[in-house]
Amino acid sequence: MTPEDEEFDRRIAAIHGLDGQPVDSEATSKDVNHDVRQSEFDAMIDAFLGVDYDQGKRRLVGAQQVALHEQQAKPSRQREQGEMSDEQYLDAANAAILDTFGECEKVLGSEDFRKLFDAPPHEATGLIDRAAFREAARGKAGGSFGPAAPRHSPVAGEVPISDADMGRAK
Repeated sequence: MTPEDEEFDRRIAAIHGLDGQPVDSEATSKDVNHDVRQSEFDAMIDAFLGVDYDQGKRRLVGAQQVALHEQQAKPSRQREQGEMSDEQYLDAANAAILDTFGECEKVLGSEDFRKLFDAPPHEATGLIDRAAFREAARGKAGGSFGPAAPRHSPVAGEVPISDADMGRAK
């Protein structure tokens, strides 16, 4: 594990209160702008690109992440309401991820994209592990669609993401 990986893991643990330190839930609940996904994304950029990384690029890539979550919301609702099959949802989600990765690479440049996600966009696609998704959808995974904070993922959230396909290969 690289020092960058260790720093990222430490930051993610702290964000989720898994570092043994008390979480100030009162302060967090009062902060209407607090967004766990944003905190995870900031930790990822800090660890892999540096705390002084270009603020303009951070904002642009952050906006892409927000847009991705918004894009995924409609198909997710459609799937939950039975208007979309699991396969249709997986295809839509993976297409949105691929498009977002392409846009992120344009902003970051190929070298920084690779540093951040440990792979070029075309290798970091297929993020949703179809078998894990199907298992979770059938309730065999305790009702969870995956980890709350997928490691090194630009799309932390409600979909199971295989460790090898999270954007940072091991």
